[in-house]
Amino acid sequence: MAKPDWPFDTYGRSPPYYNRALMYYYDSKLITCFSRRLLVGHEPYEPRTQGIPGLNEAQAEALDAVHFIAKKHELRTVQMKGDIRFVNNMAIMHRREAFVDEGPHNRHLVRMWLNNEMMCWKLPRPLRLAWARVFEDDERASYWDIEPIREKNGTISRTSGSCD
Repeated sequence: MAKPDWPFDTYGRSPPYYNRALMYYYDSKLITCFSRRLLVGHEPYEPRTQGIPGLNEAQAEALDAVHFIAKKHELRTVQMKGDIRFVNNMAIMHRREAFVDEGPHNRHLVRMWLNNEMMCWKLPRPLRLAWARVFEDDERASYWDIEPIREKNGTISRTSGSCD
């Protein structure tokens, strides 16, 4: 997982993909930063971009092993109204589950990517590029979805991003 040969899909950005490792040992820290979606897609919502390399068999097995080990040892938490959760994307693997807004069970999450130059971990060069795509991104319009965006049919539009 430390070999820089994992093909990350950039979903329409330039270049269409790039290779880097999933895990690094840098500045005396084990660092990981990846999204399974960027490596294998998320059918049918976000299929992998056609024409870019897929994972080889060993990579697919390693990715599945990490996934199932993380699932076996996961810590589940419950968010309550007003809660704030901070996660260090370089140190903690995390995931989200599907959620349907219905009746009294609706929510509005505001996802913020924070970076404190004085307190953040030093990053290996390949992750500096990934982090720059988040904090120095001029390709995509930025907006703060503090208020839910309602579609014509009454559903709430949600967007997500990733560090890559």
